[in-house]
Amino acid sequence: MPESGSERLLFTLGIVAIGLLAAIVIFEARRYDPSAAASSAGATVTTAASPTPTVATKPHATVARVTTTTATTTAKEPTPTAPPAASRLKLTATADTWLSVRKDSTTGAVLYEGVLSARETRVFSGAAFAVRFGDAANVRATLNGRALALPGGTYSVTIDKSGLGARSA
Repeated sequence: MPESGSERLLFTLGIVAIGLLAAIVIFEARRYDPSAAASSAGATVTTAASPTPTVATKPHATVARVTTTTATTTAKEPTPTAPPAASRLKLTATADTWLSVRKDSTTGAVLYEGVLSARETRVFSGAAFAVRFGDAANVRATLNGRALALPGGTYSVTIDKSGLGARSA
């Protein structure tokens, strides 16, 4: 631990410099790769300038320019790689039942697979889902707050913003 006043001052300045450098690195990384802040489970990425410690290290006009550019680009021309609107799928078991939920398609990332216990609820967010029901009669499903009519039985089905797709064995 620093003992003299000048040692404490240098120590404090060093800690502040390290913190500012870390904030700059994080800010620059998000500026060039906004998806780095999103989770891999299909989270929606929203790019916008937010107050960070880097404001103290960069002129205010630079941050304002970044904000203006982002707002202008978003308002005038949507990016062609914008993710589809997310749907919210809620599955509640009325009795113990096995199910598998995958992102987008039957080959997509596994979001959940296993036995959903009676009265247990799982909520998923994404553009589309491929769901395999062990016994769909034991599941209540809602999509964006709207009840889905699940026929009983064991089958696979795709679910997207328009509702249930075609069933397969």
